[in-house]
Amino acid sequence: VSKPAVEEKLEEKPTTLTAVEELRGAAEVPGPGAVPKTRKEPREAVPEGVTAKLEAVVPRPEAVVPRPEAVVPRPEGLAAKPDVPVAKPTGAEALPTPGGIKQSSLTETGATIAWQPVPGATNYSVSVSPAHGRVVESSGAAGAERRLTDLHPNTEYTVSIIAEGVKGTSATSQPLVIRTKDDEERKRREAEELRQKQLLQKQQEEEEQRKQQQKEDQQKQQTLLENKRKEEEQRKQQELFEKQRREKDQQEKELVEKQRRDEEQRKQQALLEKQRKEEETKQKELWEKDKVAEEQRKQQERIEKQRQEDERKQKELLEKERKQEEEAQKKKELLEKQQREGEEKEQKELLEKQRKQEKDKRQKELLEKQKKEEEQKKQLEKQRKEEEDRKQKSLLEKKRKEEEQKQKELLEKEKKEEEEKKRKELEKKTLEQEK
Repeated sequence: VSKPAVEEKLEEKPTTLTAVEELRGAAEVPGPGAVPKTRKEPREAVPEGVTAKLEAVVPRPEAVVPRPEAVVPRPEGLAAKPDVPVAKPTGAEALPTPGGIKQSSLTETGATIAWQPVPGATNYSVSVSPAHGRVVESSGAAGAERRLTDLHPNTEYTVSIIAEGVKGTSATSQPLVIRTKDDEERKRREAEELRQKQLLQKQQEEEEQRKQQQKEDQQKQQTLLENKRKEEEQRKQQELFEKQRREKDQQEKELVEKQRRDEEQRKQQALLEKQRKEEETKQKELWEKDKVAEEQRKQQERIEKQRQEDERKQKELLEKERKQEEEAQKKKELLEKQQREGEEKEQKELLEKQRKQEKDKRQKELLEKQKKEEEQKKQLEKQRKEEEDRKQKSLLEKKRKEEEQKQKELLEKEKKEEEEKKRKELEKKTLEQEK
């Protein structure tokens, strides 16, 4: 590619700085380095002065490998112009290069670029690399301000400006490198808000759980107090019943003792009265002494017999009451024993049932395990058979290929021999014709 060809390409369409470098490299390095035509607009050739300025902005490499595409396409809405044009006019009429480029209002997805107005400029072309986002015109001195939007967070961008006017186009300004803010602060705020909400929700849940626990504790305490009160009432009632029973037994014993003492006193009084009468009548009725003595003896025997009979009856009554109490106690113990035996029997039946269920469960698990092992064995046997079949098929396929290869080689050999034979016959025929 020669230099006139490069100038033709520059006249056909404005190119970016990268495209200019590629065109220059294409002029120096042989190969396919021409810039493809995308837009046919007649423009003047790039003056030598502007080329010198471009070389001052972008360093020229010693050798640049040409790319198949010289112009990088830019998405719609990113800049006022699809590519950064290269200024054409030179001399006194050329527009000065925009300067004093500053950035402001830098956020995660946008920034504001302002520069000093260029006298005679009617429009400004802003180029942003990497090419994504939008360039929005905003207020400023003679329109010397643009707003970049829809940028990516924490990304470095290179911004360059070209002034356009009636006199022509200025050179590309010194590139300004900006970096958008990282959205970690927004993420951190959102995470902090989420953490605060979760903490508040957790505190509310803990408060509700604490209230529920307090309510349950109060209910448990009330139930416990009620049970204690009932147990105390039962204990008091049992004590009262026991006290009444003891008082009744004591009264009966006292009554029996009183009756016995009264009987003894009566007997003693009767005996004294009888002795007194005997003393009075001893002197009067001496002749009746033996008869009276006999009667006294008989009377004494009857009294003694009556006393013994009374004592025996009292003992029998006490023994009968004691036996009744013992029988009642035995009946009570027997009922408790029968109740305990019934509970033990039920518990034994329950344990036996549980053991039987556990045994059935173990047997079932063992059968399941055996069944699984059988299935695994069948699966392994099936896999082994499949592997053997696959190996056998592979071996047969290999043998078939070898046979085909041998047949092919044999055919090739026969074909070569046939050709050699024909060639020899042809040579022989040629020699015969020459002779």
